[in-house]
Amino acid sequence: MSYHSPLHLLVCLQISPDEINAESILRLKSKLLAEFSLTTDITININGTAYTKDAILKIIDQLKVVDDLTIHKEIYSKTSLLNWMETLHRKYFRLIWQKTS
Repeated sequence: MSYHSPLHLLVCLQISPDEINAESILRLKSKLLAEFSLTTDITININGTAYTKDAILKIIDQLKVVDDLTIHKEIYSKTSLLNWMETLHRKYFRLIWQKTS
């Protein structure tokens, strides 16, 4: 399973990761779940990205863990590391696995 930063959702919603706290997470969750209740679609489109209800709830759960949020912020602030963790490492580990198989 590859890493995917939960902060992408915040950026799509034009929310700074520094603005996130327990209260704002609850408001965000309520707002997004309300959007799902207004549509018959299985996804909602946020700034060009489609999210399922399950994906939104998983992201919200990730944001609730303060220690993890600090780590997510650190990774997100380092674009090279973020790109490597989200995409390039899959190719790297696949090559290693193929060599050892």
